[in-house]
Amino acid sequence: MKYRLIAFDLDGTALHSDRQMSERLRDACRRAEEKGVLTVVCSGRIYRSTLRYSQFLGVTSPVINCQGGIICDGKSGEVLYSRPLEESMMRDAVSFFREHDHFVQATTNDDFYYENEDAWSSYYGSLQGFDGIRVNDLTRDLPQLPAKVVGLADPDVTQKRFEQAKARFGDSMQIAISVPWLLEFTHPLANKGEALRWLGERYGIAPQEMIAVGDSLNDLPMLRFAGLGAAVKNARDEVLREAD
Repeated sequence: MKYRLIAFDLDGTALHSDRQMSERLRDACRRAEEKGVLTVVCSGRIYRSTLRYSQFLGVTSPVINCQGGIICDGKSGEVLYSRPLEESMMRDAVSFFREHDHFVQATTNDDFYYENEDAWSSYYGSLQGFDGIRVNDLTRDLPQLPAKVVGLADPDVTQKRFEQAKARFGDSMQIAISVPWLLEFTHPLANKGEALRWLGERYGIAPQEMIAVGDSLNDLPMLRFAGLGAAVKNARDEVLREAD
């Protein structure tokens, strides 16, 4: 089988513990693109945050952001595809976190917004490489509907909230733990697998011609969709079990 698209996650997959990338990965991406293979960064991060990594790799393929909620052109940053939360979904997600006194923020393609500045907002900003924007009310003061609503807390609390959210909302929204301390709500059709489906239709690439690589639960949709779904060694047990 000749593969025509390779998609890979960032945090926990392509990034080392110091959040840097290897020269080996950059060389592999360069060689793949020289052969005409789409080399797709596929992350929960927003485009503004993934940009430095795609620039380091030198890739020009589209970039999947916000768990598949947004796809941007790899050269211009133009939004090619967007599946934001509907207003009712956004309100339900924000209300859920407020009820549990859980730090919550909302994310668009360019920025993240929060109501209360604390250690979590500062930590998240340090990972993204820029500060977020404080607003009075996430349900009223955003410039546009967000791609995702996220809650930040210690891993044990995050797991508990995940179980509570799934029990309440079921499949009405995509709910996933991307890293142990981050719980994310997106549109039910906004996931990495659906993003690969869209790219496949745009470029005429069949699922069996795709490779997807990840480590966490939010990567499962793309591992299931691609012809070859691979997990890195440090992946969660659930992901390792499903990988090819």
